Amino acid sequence: MHEKFVRSYIPQNLDKPEKFLIWGYDQLAFFMVGFFVGGIIHDMNAGLILGLISAYAYSKLLKNGVHPYFWKHLLYWLLPKEMSSMGAKRLKKTPPSDLRRWIL
Repeated sequence: MHEKFVRSYIPQNLDKPEKFLIWGYDQLAFFMVGFFVGGIIHDMNAGLILGLISAYAYSKLLKNGVHPYFWKHLLYWLLPKEMSSMGAKRLKKTPPSDLRRWIL
């Protein structure tokens, strides 16, 4: 008798960034900004087009060739510590982002 093999999905990369539908969260943020601008000017079609163009431009111009979490890390170091910990647990061993000099 022949055994039947069950086909299963084997992930190629365990550190794959999270996605919302087809986009990563950073691309989705650029799309939503364009979409909300369209809502503010009361033209949803223009907002949809602006959101698609800004998400595409971000993925081709700014995101190409950098680490997937580069912009998240950059925002951590540029924003004040009150804003960098919003929506996330504060890590005990991670220094605050505004601490620039370490004394050993």
